[in-house]
Amino acid sequence: ANAISDENDAPDSGKPEYYRTIKADGKTVLWEGSIGAEGADLNMDGAEIKKGARVGISSLIYILPE
Repeated sequence: ANAISDENDAPDSGKPEYYRTIKADGKTVLWEGSIGAEGADLNMDGAEIKKGARVGISSLIYILPE
């Protein structure tokens, strides 16, 4: 899998609760999951995003359907 790049200039502030992975067509949702500092589907460096700050993802878990 490809590495997940940091966002070096977050466009807005807030506490994310979920994420969506969208197909290249910009419309089709492939999957979605929870966001948190740890123990979530997508773990971030912190629980809140601040406008203009760096946002990093420390891990992402995706389980393929059987």
